[in-house]
Amino acid sequence: RERPLQFEERIIMIEAVGVDSHIATVAVCGVDATGREIAAREFANDPAGHAAFAGWIAEFATQGCRIGVEGALGFAFALVEHLLAEGLEVVEDLRT
Repeated sequence: RERPLQFEERIIMIEAVGVDSHIATVAVCGVDATGREIAAREFANDPAGHAAFAGWIAEFATQGCRIGVEGALGFAFALVEHLLAEGLEVVEDLRT
């Protein structure tokens, strides 16, 4: 099982997560308070993958972690609904 990074016996927790959604998968990247990437994973874009992603957030993210989702109204719609139902903060990451 993955663990947060440790530096000098200090656990680094995820402060924000970016999500890139695809038909079959969602790729996620967690960053710390300075914006440094500390974790990256890929989950299935189905109910089991959505539950696994929410569990990953619960284990490794700080309280109030913001989740930015690209394509929240597209391939990630069901994921966003799941995360909102879990009480997580989700924002649309608008493509530029």
